Amino acid sequence: MFDFEEFLRSCAEVAGLPDGAARTAAMAREALVAPGFGAAVQARREQGMPDDGTFVRTATFTALPADVPPGTLSPPHDHRMWAVIAVYEGQEDNVFYARDPEAHDALRECGRASAAAGELLELGAEAIHTIANTRHGMLRAVHFYGGDLIGTVRSVWDAATGEERTLDWDALRGRTSADAS
Repeated sequence: MFDFEEFLRSCAEVAGLPDGAARTAAMAREALVAPGFGAAVQARREQGMPDDGTFVRTATFTALPADVPPGTLSPPHDHRMWAVIAVYEGQEDNVFYARDPEAHDALRECGRASAAAGELLELGAEAIHTIANTRHGMLRAVHFYGGDLIGTVRSVWDAATGEERTLDWDALRGRTSADAS
C-alpha cells in the first residue's frame, strides 16, 4: 500500500524551500499515479483527524483532505500562499478572479481550470478562486499549501454582493466556536 505518512513527511520537508511549490507538485504527480494512493488517503482519514481537519499543519506547510459533494460551489476565496490540488476522485472545477481596481477592487473573472482524477492544479500565492463539483459523484482531493493555511488571515468574497470579508475557518468547516473548544 502507498505510504501516505512518508509522502506527507517528504512534502513537509520541501514546502518551505524556494522551490517548495514545484517540488510538492512533482511529488503529488507521482503519488497520484501510485497504486493505492486514494485508498491510503481514505485509510488515513478513517484513523481520525485533528480538530482543524488537517493531515499536517506547520508554519510552512498544510495538507488537508477535500471531500466535496456534488453540486457544491465555494465562495471566492484566497490562500495567500501557493497551493497544489491533487485530485484522486471526481473533478474539481475552478474559476479564477482578479481584483478590478476600476470597480473598487471588486472581482472580475480571469480564467478557468479543471483537474480530473489523477490530475493536479498549481495555484500561486495571489490566486483568488472558487471550487465546484459540477459532477454527479464525490470530488476527493488532497490540498497542499505553502504555509499555515488555518493560521493565515485570508479573505472570502460574498458571491451575491461581492463584499470581501475575513475568512472564518471554523464557519467554513461547518463548526461553531463551541465545537472548536
